[in-house]
Amino acid sequence: MDLDWDDDEEPRGDGRECPICYESLSEKDWTWVVYSRYCKECAKPYLITKVQDAIKNELYYPVREGRDDIHLPSLQQLIDDDALLRMYFHRGRDYAVPVPERKYCKHKILVGDRPEDPYTYENRKTWIPPIALEVETETCGFQLRAPTEDLLDCSSCSGLTCANCIKPIYGANVDHYCPMLEEADEEVDGFAGQVRGKEYQICPNEQCQMPVSLWAACNHMVCAKPSCRTEFCFVCGERADESDGHWGTHEDQCPVYGQPD
Repeated sequence: MDLDWDDDEEPRGDGRECPICYESLSEKDWTWVVYSRYCKECAKPYLITKVQDAIKNELYYPVREGRDDIHLPSLQQLIDDDALLRMYFHRGRDYAVPVPERKYCKHKILVGDRPEDPYTYENRKTWIPPIALEVETETCGFQLRAPTEDLLDCSSCSGLTCANCIKPIYGANVDHYCPMLEEADEEVDGFAGQVRGKEYQICPNEQCQMPVSLWAACNHMVCAKPSCRTEFCFVCGERADESDGHWGTHEDQCPVYGQPD
């Protein structure tokens, strides 16, 4: 939270001493941290430790003073570590992903070979191919960001991961066989002889083409492939969502439920 108080305003309690070093604030430079005043000599390492803890452990994110969130942008000049704050806000994006939807890199890296700032391209390390001999490795384990088409990119080790089966991809010279895509091909064959738009439909995303069936629900479909999630109509197969008036009772609309009369 951002508090716009005058420096002369009294904080919670008497605020005459720094709550860390207990020295009088009357002769020292001090700053507000939410409702409390700290001398700047103590406030800087105090805040940096809180930020570091939040980067390492989601339980400490966002940084707080008591029950109140600390507004870090207003204290950026005091902390004076842009790289640390960048990591903090990047980590917040990772924490915002619901736990069931989080994906983690399975590439191997050299033991202990982790970048201090995994969100900066210049600091990236290099994943180790599985055929490497006599090299002690460990799993990267870094959280992967939202998919770009069918690939997930690890900002820590530069490894690519299949967004469908979440298995590592070992470079352009090594073929990757995705079992989920193979299953999709089999499902297409399984719809042979059926009527598209009545008994099955295909995702309109040209990069996906995942077939789907519908038993008892509305005609608003969302592709089940994690790297796609395209919204479309089961009846006509066109891209559509609830906001564009695609479904209704008029002649130029598809029905919400069932098939056209």
